[in-house]
Amino acid sequence: MQTIIKLSLDLKLIIFLVILEILTIPIVAITNSIVVNNPIYLLTMGFCAGAFALFVILKLIENPIKKFFSKALNLEVIKVNGTIYIGLLSGFLLMFMFFIQEIVTHFTNNDYIVGLVSAFFSVGITLIIYRIVLHLFNYGIKIRTFDNQVLKLTITNRDIIIITLLFTLYETIASPLSIIWLPHINNRFSWGIISGVAAGIGGGLPLVIISYLTGYKIKLELYSS
Repeated sequence: MQTIIKLSLDLKLIIFLVILEILTIPIVAITNSIVVNNPIYLLTMGFCAGAFALFVILKLIENPIKKFFSKALNLEVIKVNGTIYIGLLSGFLLMFMFFIQEIVTHFTNNDYIVGLVSAFFSVGITLIIYRIVLHLFNYGIKIRTFDNQVLKLTITNRDIIIITLLFTLYETIASPLSIIWLPHINNRFSWGIISGVAAGIGGGLPLVIISYLTGYKIKLELYSS
C-alpha cells in the first residue's frame, strides 16, 4: 500500500513557526553570555533547545496530527510513532545550524547571508539523514491505524529540495529578526519572545504566499512496513 498525502503550507505553518521560535530564541537569549565564547556550550544549547521545542510542539498537536492522518487516509489513526526521533533530529538541525553560523561569521557579519547558508546546509542534510535512516534501518515516523496497519512516512527527493529552498528563504529573512533582542540585554527574555514572534511571522509569511501562488503542497509518502 502506498498513499500520497499533500500538506498545505498555510496559516498553521506560521503558527507552528512562531511557537517554535518562541520556544528556542529566548533560551538562546538568556544563555548567550555563557555560550558566546564556548563552541561546545553553544552546540549543546542548540541541540537541547531544538529538541525541547519539537517535543513540546509535537505533544501539543498530537491529537490534531492523528486527526489529520485519519482524515487523509480515511482510516482511524490510533498512534503516530517516531516523535521522539523527530525531536532529536530537530535538535541536531539547530545544533548543526549554529555550527555553520559560527563558521560563516568568520567570513561575513551579514545576518542574511549567515541565515541563508546555515539553513541551506542544515535543513537539507537533516532531511537527507531522515530519508537515508528510513531506507537503511526502517526507522522514522510510523502511522498505526486501528486495523493494525503500520505506514512509514517519507518525503520525495523533489520535496527535500523544495523544502530546503523554502526554509533557506525563511531563515534568510528570519535570521536578522531573531536577534532584535541583542540591544536589550537587560530584558533579553522578553525581547527574545518578541524576536520569536517577529521571526516566525516575517519568515513564514513569504513561504505561505509562495505556496499559495504556485499551488505547492508538500507530498508525504506513506507505505506499508
